[in-house]
Amino acid sequence: EEDTEGLSDVLWILWRNILRFARESSDYHNNLVDFLQIFKKSKMDKPIRVWKEDYMSWNRLPLLSPCIREMFLQGKDKSLFFLLSTVVIIICQSQSIEFISYYFIN
Repeated sequence: EEDTEGLSDVLWILWRNILRFARESSDYHNNLVDFLQIFKKSKMDKPIRVWKEDYMSWNRLPLLSPCIREMFLQGKDKSLFFLLSTVVIIICQSQSIEFISYYFIN
């Protein structure tokens, strides 16, 4: 089955901008966490498919972890960004610690 057309590009841009804001200033952190929590709770009209994975809800925040990993690998302030990204994910309860470790350590 094919991925939902265009959705991976939209999500990738969304996550990169959210992470960019988080990286630029801690003034955005509370608002970003609020946004992610609201996004997770929003309803889907129908299931989606992203990177050959099916999603029935936004709860798992599709593509956020791979986007964080890419930005982390490209970043200059890796330890600070890793900490921030991990905290955001844990606060949003979107992924398990094992899943985060897989993306950052491997």
